[in-house]
Amino acid sequence: MLVKTLLFGLTIALSGFAFADSKVGDEVTGQLQIGERTFALPPGKWAVVAEAETGLSTAIGNSVSTQNKRQYLVLKDTEGKFLAAALIGTTLASSAVQIWNDTTCDRNDTLFKDTSEATIRMPTCHLINHTVNFWGGNKPQNDFDKAIWQWYRDNKVVLPYNVVGSTYVRFFSGDFVRTTFWFNPEAVGLVDKDKKVWAESPWHKDNIKSSPDMQSFIDQVKLWSQAMIKNVKATLVNGKPIDATLPSLPGVKS
Repeated sequence: MLVKTLLFGLTIALSGFAFADSKVGDEVTGQLQIGERTFALPPGKWAVVAEAETGLSTAIGNSVSTQNKRQYLVLKDTEGKFLAAALIGTTLASSAVQIWNDTTCDRNDTLFKDTSEATIRMPTCHLINHTVNFWGGNKPQNDFDKAIWQWYRDNKVVLPYNVVGSTYVRFFSGDFVRTTFWFNPEAVGLVDKDKKVWAESPWHKDNIKSSPDMQSFIDQVKLWSQAMIKNVKATLVNGKPIDATLPSLPGVKS
């Protein structure tokens, strides 16, 4: 009877146990914890660089504000070379919002766009796009971006000029997730020495067909993103991903 009582008490204690959020300064492996949601990450030690918790007014004609939190993570190699970064944000608690007003999915100038699961009330999209002069400009104005910009410099991270990002945004009832992973093409040998403006970059959707290797990399990002999206969906609905971790970075062998 005593053993049964102790086991029952342990079960109750574990059922009420809440994992602590990852925080700035942590190095996380495998998974990231934000509120009651656990997000799968690709292999490696990810540095939590910045975080912000804000209230978000969400809907047209709706004054409801919901608390959300986002964290920025960086993965680099032992020599300080940038490999990837992630921006992961989600609601901390469900709200009463039934119509979300979000413009992320409005872009039509991306390398890839899928809005097949979107509704008028619940925006959903997957975007793949390139960024030039990645964190190489002047110091930003807002505190969240300042922290990221400064961390790269304090840690002497070797940044590429071009990165490719995969963004997934999904709204579900009174909750949302907004996730972006940025990848360094130079890490798999795709070095572009010409520092061109965004529209003239060889990574731009109007120019990339001239480079089969670059196009192949985008195809690998699409394939990798399928696993990312599957797990983010599960986290949004059930609080945890399907898989313990995400696959290795696009173009990198496991």
